[in-house]
Amino acid sequence: MPSTTGFPVIHDKDIDGISYQEFYLQQKQNFTLALPSLDQSCPLIHYGDSNEQDIIRKLLQANNWWQRYLFIHS
Repeated sequence: MPSTTGFPVIHDKDIDGISYQEFYLQQKQNFTLALPSLDQSCPLIHYGDSNEQDIIRKLLQANNWWQRYLFIHS
């Protein structure tokens, strides 16, 4: 039967003098900063009249389709 991994008990001020909650938030922020960021801008729209371009622009800005497309094809 496989054994489970034992983890050390972390007391209130056990990690570099900060609480576990502060340590967790600090690590979460470090992880978030390490994640790749995607271009949040909308692509330039060259086709259609100004009303059609406005509709397409609003659709692209209303969801994350363009960012997902860039992520998948990068």
